[in-house]
Amino acid sequence: MNQAEIKRRQAGMLSEILSWLVIAFLGRVTGANGIAYLAAAWEAAELLWLLISGGTADTLGRLLRGRNTKGQYKNVMKMRRDILLLQAGFGILGSVLLFALSEWLMQDVFRMQYSSLILMILAPTVFLRSISETLTGCFRGEGTELPGTIAAFLRPVFILGFGLLFGKILAGYGNKVSALLLQLNFTAMYSSVGVAIAITVTELFLVLFLFLIYKGGPSPRAKIQEDGMRYTDSFFDCVRLFAGGRILSGGILFLVFLPVPLGLVFLQKAVAERDAAALAYGDCIVCYGVVCAILFALLRISGVSVTGKYFYYQRKGEQRYAKTIFSGGIHTIAASGIFAMTAIMVLSEQIAAVLAVEKGENVSGMLTLGAGVIPLSAMTAYFAGYLVLYGKRALLLGVAALTDVVYILSVTVFLNAGKMEILSLAGGALIAGGTACVALGFFLLKQIKCRISWQKTIGIPLGAACVTGLVMMLFAKLLTPHLGNLFTVILLCLLGLVLYWGILLVLRNFTEQELEGTLGGRFLGEIARRLNLL
Repeated sequence: MNQAEIKRRQAGMLSEILSWLVIAFLGRVTGANGIAYLAAAWEAAELLWLLISGGTADTLGRLLRGRNTKGQYKNVMKMRRDILLLQAGFGILGSVLLFALSEWLMQDVFRMQYSSLILMILAPTVFLRSISETLTGCFRGEGTELPGTIAAFLRPVFILGFGLLFGKILAGYGNKVSALLLQLNFTAMYSSVGVAIAITVTELFLVLFLFLIYKGGPSPRAKIQEDGMRYTDSFFDCVRLFAGGRILSGGILFLVFLPVPLGLVFLQKAVAERDAAALAYGDCIVCYGVVCAILFALLRISGVSVTGKYFYYQRKGEQRYAKTIFSGGIHTIAASGIFAMTAIMVLSEQIAAVLAVEKGENVSGMLTLGAGVIPLSAMTAYFAGYLVLYGKRALLLGVAALTDVVYILSVTVFLNAGKMEILSLAGGALIAGGTACVALGFFLLKQIKCRISWQKTIGIPLGAACVTGLVMMLFAKLLTPHLGNLFTVILLCLLGLVLYWGILLVLRNFTEQELEGTLGGRFLGEIARRLNLL
């Protein structure tokens, strides 16, 4: 993993954070039930897109880079063209299929009748995203990440702009329909239709943007005279190589995402009041989902940097130092994740009051119960990054399948035996995340053969988190009536951050090398050195 790859992944995580912020903002336009209707349709479209094109950019980029390195420019040009045609064909087929089955999927499978029209509008995105993903793979094959990175940042910006425009226009029409039919849900449905139009228009603009760069960029045709090859891959050779490389990476992405729509399907089948369930699900997306996803992405940014350093020193033959970096990455992610979990659990009521669109009771419960997903998911992603670079994709596929089974069983038990309704999704995610973390950690530690001091890595940070949590809980009760929920959350998160890391530094829980892998670690290290704590 070189520096360009590290920066590309970190930029992708920053664009994910921006996307979740846009979701939280648009939730105010559509309402909680509107976000739920949009989420059901988007999840169905995303699932089909992952099946068709998941992992295309990475797989195609690897294949094209290998041929460029060998000077096989004829094969580069042919593979670019053939895979683009292949993915365009699958994308068209997927969009048509999704459009034709939209009513059945939303009414009979997801049981979200107001999402049928939204899914019809989102159906073309399967084709458009298949093209954009393939073009991104072509750029990676030439060694450039910039066009794909720019597109990743433009996507949430365009969706926000178009979503506000179309959402408000169609919300007015939805108000008239609701008043005529005496059914309030049409207002939320049509505002979500506006956001769905925004998503489709955005994907169209991004395809045009990437295609213009693709056509205007350097072509392998100019290098063909230097190509001494007599044999050129046929269309079936290109498809065979591409499919063989994509089946594992695409399968992993598909299985990782699969619990998201399955959770909604099981929830809708188990509850009697589906409108109430839709409100709760929408609130959980704009609150629980946004908070967990943003913190998860921040922890992954730190983890990717540590992974890059590990393989850099391993290639230099400094195995002992590389293992120190690896264990330090586990330590920093665990400590950061434990603080994030503690802050969310303690401030769950205040966070729910700030972010929830409708009612915050369910959201507060999900934040309290499911906050542990953040450190578990971050650690799982950290382990998975190493296993991918070690070529253990088949292992990751198997663990992803096992995790899905655990999630399905857990959610089923919580829904039917525990009667937990929306809280079942958080409980299932917590158990499934723990399963994946333990399984991947076990296999990776056997691979690297590195000893971890679990008392230092988890025990001491948990003790510091308990002290910090008690202090934050006390101040939350004192300050909330006077400062309000938003300022209380901001102030106590800053106070808790200082107290938590102060305790860890005083206990000399971190070394200087470990702090370098933490967000803000150099700043903390400088403070610790001045206080003679390192």
